[in-house]
Amino acid sequence: MSKTLDYLTSVVLVLALAATNPVFAREHVVEVRVSASEDDAEEHVLNGDMESLTSSDLELGHEGNQHDHRLQTIACRWASVGVPNGAVITKAWVQFSADDINNDRHVPDVSVVIEGQLSADPNAFVREDFGISTRPTTAATVVWDIPRWFVVHERGPDEQTPNIASVIQELVDQPDWVSGNAMVLFFRDNPDNPSEGTRESESFDGRAAEAPLLHIELEADFAIAPSPADGTTDIPWYILPELSWTPGASAQSSNVYFSTNVDDVADANATALVSEGQAGTTYQVMATELETTYYWRVDSIDGDGTVTAGDVWSFTMEAVTFPDPIADVTATADSEFGDSTSAANTVNGSGLTDGLHGTTGTDMWLSAALPATIQFDFDRVYSVHEMQIWNQNQAIESLLGFGAKDVTIEVSANGTDFTALDGVGPLNQASGSDSAANSIIALNGALLKSVRMTINTVFGGLPQTGLSEVQFTVIPAFPRDLSPADGSDLDGLNVDLSWRGGRFAVEHQVLASKDRSAVEDGSAVVATTADKSYALWGLDYGSVYFVQIIDVGADGTTYAGPINHYYTPRTAAVDDMESENISKTWKDGTKEFANSSTVSSSEEAYEGERSLALDYDTVLGSYAFVTRTFNPPLDLTGGAANMLGVWFLGDPNNDPGSVSMVFLDSDNKGVKVTHPDAAATTLTAWTLFEIPLSEIDRLNLKEIRSIALRVRAPGAVGTVLWDFLHLGAAAANVYLEAEAADVLGASWRVVEDPNASGGWRIGSENDDGNDNNFAPGPEWIAVYDFDAPVAGGYNVILRAQEAGSDSFWVRIVGADAQTLEDPDQPGTGWVRFNGIDAPDGWTWDKVHSNDHDNRIVKFALPAGPLTLEIGKREDGTYVDAILITTDVNVDQSTLPDALP
Repeated sequence: MSKTLDYLTSVVLVLALAATNPVFAREHVVEVRVSASEDDAEEHVLNGDMESLTSSDLELGHEGNQHDHRLQTIACRWASVGVPNGAVITKAWVQFSADDINNDRHVPDVSVVIEGQLSADPNAFVREDFGISTRPTTAATVVWDIPRWFVVHERGPDEQTPNIASVIQELVDQPDWVSGNAMVLFFRDNPDNPSEGTRESESFDGRAAEAPLLHIELEADFAIAPSPADGTTDIPWYILPELSWTPGASAQSSNVYFSTNVDDVADANATALVSEGQAGTTYQVMATELETTYYWRVDSIDGDGTVTAGDVWSFTMEAVTFPDPIADVTATADSEFGDSTSAANTVNGSGLTDGLHGTTGTDMWLSAALPATIQFDFDRVYSVHEMQIWNQNQAIESLLGFGAKDVTIEVSANGTDFTALDGVGPLNQASGSDSAANSIIALNGALLKSVRMTINTVFGGLPQTGLSEVQFTVIPAFPRDLSPADGSDLDGLNVDLSWRGGRFAVEHQVLASKDRSAVEDGSAVVATTADKSYALWGLDYGSVYFVQIIDVGADGTTYAGPINHYYTPRTAAVDDMESENISKTWKDGTKEFANSSTVSSSEEAYEGERSLALDYDTVLGSYAFVTRTFNPPLDLTGGAANMLGVWFLGDPNNDPGSVSMVFLDSDNKGVKVTHPDAAATTLTAWTLFEIPLSEIDRLNLKEIRSIALRVRAPGAVGTVLWDFLHLGAAAANVYLEAEAADVLGASWRVVEDPNASGGWRIGSENDDGNDNNFAPGPEWIAVYDFDAPVAGGYNVILRAQEAGSDSFWVRIVGADAQTLEDPDQPGTGWVRFNGIDAPDGWTWDKVHSNDHDNRIVKFALPAGPLTLEIGKREDGTYVDAILITTDVNVDQSTLPDALP
């Protein structure tokens, strides 16, 4: 793999070779996909209301609900569009992917007007009224009469806009447009042909890989499309960039200029000319320095020797230290003059603006005695470069001199054993006015967990001292940017890990386990590799995996990165029944038996767009079935699976009968398992038929040759639908009545309610106490002790009701991880569960985080005893029942009104 892949952006560069000169491209293509939640948005035309930025679809025309007729404007933003100013746009379009196609609103006509935001580098979207329609627009517009979409996830001509080159040309012709800027397009209803229906497209949060794709074709007389992209920063220390570009349209060769001196490159000085008249379109850089910016330019030379100068581009290698100091630092002192002058003021940024610290005393630490000791503890071990100190800086500092003077500084790699630094001279006194850091202590990359300072003397005569702020800069010696991101849901049981190596790494240890403690104690090493990637495959269904990368230096020193956690899917499809030609896979029994059974595809589905319809006629017998034969045989043992399931739907017009699954292995041994409802054929709601693998383990589960779906209904005619045959881990559920808390804070009210599960609910009334911006005290916390049946990823779902407001605090004490805690209460695990969707009575609602755009919270739980806590946040919100479940895809609208 080319080293340049380590820093290429999402821009896809496609070089179409010209027949007359195969060395150079004659046309350049840029493709960029919407790549963030805040880069696609919807706004209702009538009231300007913007939907959640995490919507799973983008509805062109009307809101997709068949009972709703609200027109919408759709906006998409592409964050980095590599088109230079002055390029000629020859063709452009946006490719959408169809999401839903099944309700009545998808049939009527939809027509939209496409226009751009006339801004050189537009910002991402935020949720605010009229946040789309108030943005400036291009004069150029293109009308799109959108055909009806028929196939889910289709990305063909019907889902592609007409040519919008005129709109893109106006955007890139703006005087301040530069390559790499963002671009926004709007899709508004066409007033000359108003939309009646909707077309639902995938959004970034629906399917990131199918988010709207912007395609631009362009030509230019000068070199374009630099890689690394112009202005790229923080290129890893271990990469020697290979420069590449697309030359001008008439170019036969190129001159390449490269230097750390921008003027030498801009002036095309001979000292910067590193390749003259070269035929290729790449140049390999042979050496780089940390924290250095390099400038380069490519001039295109046509057949008669005419030189067309290119733009000056740049890239910057990674800095010696991280751009930001250690964020998670705890400061404690042996004395404090008062609560308002605590040691925490030295690490919380109070009083610090743009590197200058003010003179307000309550923004600093002031001790109660002298000598005084203050200790700084980091969240983990870092390779610390420098300790930057802003001394005590009250306006009276020049008169009384509280600032620390003679100090002893000790360091520790474990937070327990300390060693004093030699040669630490007196600190510098602050000025008593806004000032920068006064003293810098070199720590030279030492691996540290804690730093302790003892202040022995001060600049004045009072027996007190203090500091304004202390920061620690860090050498990037540790692996970082582990991908996938922490807390990600994996698509399957395999995951390809990648990361950025630390400054001194020669190899990398990969630690992975379902047991977090095994990662934390270092016993979970699964591989050691010189690569910065690793394929972690063969994981288990319904599990949480903890992964850490530890870099190993040439001298054996280890540098541990953060621990990420990932959720594997609970199930995977054996057959999703989506095939239109399903009768080619599932064979009926017409030829083998007098009974008739016919296979067809139905558009009524539990999941997806289709299901299998088993039409049966048992007038001459008692049962009918359809069979799928697997070649090679189906292996049910992978991923620690313990269950195989299928969803089915009966019909009230059917005669009562049972349904079964019949399994046959490669040794011709068979097992039949029957659903417990003897009238299953009449069930009118999709029903899960789940079989523990332990019930069929007398078969060879590694070689299942066939599975039959069977109906037993003697002398009957009818239809049963089947959908989503799947393998995986059985769901684990914990149900709790809200009033049955193990500890119920004294301020909660317990109220009899005939509509509540069990006849009781808990809550607060309006005006019975202050609402809480932070988690409340124990008087307003309900505590539930429970046992998690299995380790895995869990949702918490509350049966709640809005009486006066709509929020609670929620956390699980003992959870291994959850990434959506309230940012104002770090380390507490509290989730601000605001905006409970229960305005019209009791409703089940999954706990989501209002601080994270209402994303559903997933808790990584170990098996065994844990504690759920629910705290009051606002008056007038009730809770009736609680479900803690690994069935994270459960449709909450189907949950029962009363607990089982």
